[in-house]
Amino acid sequence: MRLDADVAAVKRRCAAEGVNPGVDLQQLTGREEDRGGLLVAITEQRSRADIDRLVDVLGAAVAAEREMVLA
Repeated sequence: MRLDADVAAVKRRCAAEGVNPGVDLQQLTGREEDRGGLLVAITEQRSRADIDRLVDVLGAAVAAEREMVLA
């Protein structure tokens, strides 16, 4: 997915909540066009509650980072 916030900062916020949101795509590939990309994998081993938590925590982290930029 493409984030409109700093991926590393979003990942740090998620980690502080005990959630691993995924892999920084640009860090993985080294390609500038992948900046802002987050590679997310969800398997059958994750429950609906796990996925809902990821969505909530990731959404809050992105929103918080966007507010930091606007402030």
